[in-house]
Amino acid sequence: MRILHLSDTHLAKDGAWHYDKVDTVARLGDVLAAVPADFRADVVVVSGDVSNDDSPESYDLAGRLVGEYAAGLGVPVVWAPGNHDNNPHYDRLHRPEAGHFARGLVDVAGGVVAVADTRTPRRGHGSMPVGFGELLRELAAVPGHRVIVQHHPPLAAPTPLHHALRLRGHEEWSDRVSQAGVAAVLCGHYHLKRLGRWGTGHGETVPVVVAPAITNETVADHDEPGAELAVARHGAALVDTAEVSATRFVQVGADEPELVLRISAEKVRVVAEMAGAADEPGGGLPDGG
Repeated sequence: MRILHLSDTHLAKDGAWHYDKVDTVARLGDVLAAVPADFRADVVVVSGDVSNDDSPESYDLAGRLVGEYAAGLGVPVVWAPGNHDNNPHYDRLHRPEAGHFARGLVDVAGGVVAVADTRTPRRGHGSMPVGFGELLRELAAVPGHRVIVQHHPPLAAPTPLHHALRLRGHEEWSDRVSQAGVAAVLCGHYHLKRLGRWGTGHGETVPVVVAPAITNETVADHDEPGAELAVARHGAALVDTAEVSATRFVQVGADEPELVLRISAEKVRVVAEMAGAADEPGGGLPDGG
């Protein structure tokens, strides 16, 4: 199964720019145009934070832009919700009659893609979904390659803010994900390309692909302790479930991209308190913030 994996489009009503710095409509177009001709996708997957303002118009815009590209290939689109996406507006993306699926299991050429909802109500961090065990049982019963798409990665976070907004509770599921025969887990959220494994290394582990964001790229290493920085680099992942370790990444942006986001360490602490885990000091920042 060949998958064009997009994430974190952060589109807004009327195509408004992200933090007045990034034209996400244009950058989505740039990334789609940069997908090499030799990569023929069987499905397009978008792993969350589709919208930035949660407006109905933003989801309609995403459905149109991504849908036009997928229609040109004759393939379906599978959407997963991120922490910026809320019902009922997110549900506008679920249009099976048009080949757009935003929940459940989706049959595609070569296997099946399952949507896992890792949102935590009224927070930004991730939680393992209720009913995840049943989702794995359903996956294990179908033939072909099995893929899960979810927003929050079951991997270590690249920055203090993302640590507060990380996925909780995934450790206890690693063996069951492997036993279900999952070929790959596709995620977003970190705005940074990554290949990793879901598991402790004590048994079989499952490949995890974190797609680069359409919006911007997180700067993981910088000289402003506690701050959150991002630059104008944008991308997607090209995944083949026959060899996930050979995943390729499309990236668009200058060699020395412009800084487009800076959240001070003080503001990061505020955001973590608001959006991180309510029952953890500092919302779950390292060392409690």
